[in-house]
Amino acid sequence: MEVLEDNIRKRNFKEVLQQCEEGEILNPSGYATTEVYMIMLGCYLATDELVHAKFLWTRIPDIFKRDNPVLGNLWNVTKTLKERDIAKFQEAMTETCWPENYTTLIDVIIECVTERRTLLISKSYSAIHIVHMGKLLGLSPEKAKSISCKLGWSVDEGTGVVTPVIKRLEQMEVVKGKEIIEHLSKYVSFLEN
Repeated sequence: MEVLEDNIRKRNFKEVLQQCEEGEILNPSGYATTEVYMIMLGCYLATDELVHAKFLWTRIPDIFKRDNPVLGNLWNVTKTLKERDIAKFQEAMTETCWPENYTTLIDVIIECVTERRTLLISKSYSAIHIVHMGKLLGLSPEKAKSISCKLGWSVDEGTGVVTPVIKRLEQMEVVKGKEIIEHLSKYVSFLEN
């Protein structure tokens, strides 16, 4: 499990998912452990693959769901993302008492979701009030300000206006075909909400 945790920390989600799926397939019972299902579900949340998360949830045996409330808690978090309720997502992630062996996974999920949201904000706004930014991130204005400063965005203390900085083109990932359509639909959905 140390290898999986290290790969989660490094955000090698494809490798983690591949190892987990192989473990599930090679298991004589045909099912993985609850821990493996937690990791897989967490990786899908971190990579914003909510459709994959839904299909994973449907194939997890009911007894695993019933006997492990932590798995159910992570599924509830998934539902908040599907509903695009970022405030409930942040609340569920921070207020749920997660077992210690999942802290790395939980921290990475929160970081990935917040990074995606800040990237969308930087692409959507040339200036945004810190309170509104906090709402879009599901965080308090103080935490939103802290994130803004870490990203190198300028914050006007008097007006509370944040000026996001868009990543330079060479730093942005190159997307093609289906990925462009997915990206545009997320972008439009973000702007509508």
